[in-house]
Amino acid sequence: MTREKKILGGIGITLAGATFLTRFPLRSHTLFEFDSINFAVALKRFDLGQVTPQVPGYILHVLLARFLFLFTKDQNLAYIWLSIILSIGSVLIFWRAAAALRGERVGIVAALLWLTTPLFWLHGAINAIYIEEAFYTSAILYCGIKWIRNEKLTWEVILYGVSLSLATGARQTSILFFLPATIVLILRRRPSKSIMIWSIVAFVLVTSAWVFELLRESGGLSNYLYWAKAESNFK
Repeated sequence: MTREKKILGGIGITLAGATFLTRFPLRSHTLFEFDSINFAVALKRFDLGQVTPQVPGYILHVLLARFLFLFTKDQNLAYIWLSIILSIGSVLIFWRAAAALRGERVGIVAALLWLTTPLFWLHGAINAIYIEEAFYTSAILYCGIKWIRNEKLTWEVILYGVSLSLATGARQTSILFFLPATIVLILRRRPSKSIMIWSIVAFVLVTSAWVFELLRESGGLSNYLYWAKAESNFK
C-alpha cells in the first residue's frame, strides 16, 4: 500500500469514527415523531391503509431496517443504526466527491462541514427517512462529478443509474428531485449508446426488484394505487 493510500485510509477512518461518535452517544431513545411510529410498526406490519408506513411506502428504508432489526431486536434502534450507517456513508462519499471536484484539502473541509451540519447531524441520530436522501444525494453527487470530469465514461454512469434507483426505492419522491440533474448530465456529456443501455438496464433491474417487493407487501398493484390515490399529498 502506498503512502498516499495509507493517508487516505486514515482520513476515512477518522471521518467515519467522528461521525459515529457524534451520533451514537446522542441517539434518540424514543420514537421521534409520528413517522417514526409508522416506520417502527412497518417492520412487523406493512400496511399502507393503516399508515404503517405512510404512502408511498419507503420500501427500501423498511427492508434495510428489518435486516438490522434481526440484530437489535428493537424497532427504534434498528432505524437509528440505519441512520448512523447512512450518515457515515454520506460523509465518506461527500468527502470523495468534494476531493474529486476541488482537491483533497477541500474534500476534508467539505466533509467536516457536512459532518457537523446541524440538520444532518440531527437526522443521523433519530428514526426518520431524511438521512436516506442525504446518503443518496452524496452518492449521486459523486457519480455525477466523476461522470463530468472523466473523459472515458464506464462504471460512473452505471453506478449513477443504480444509485438513482436505490434512492427512489428508499423514498419514491426522490426521482422527482434527481431527474433534472440527470437530464442535464445526459445532455452535457452524451455518453455512448452502449453505456447508456447498461445504465438503463441496471436502473430497471434494481427498480424492478424493489417495486416487486413494494407491491407484494402492499397487497398488489390495485391495492397500492387505491391507497396512493387516497393520500392527499399524491392526488
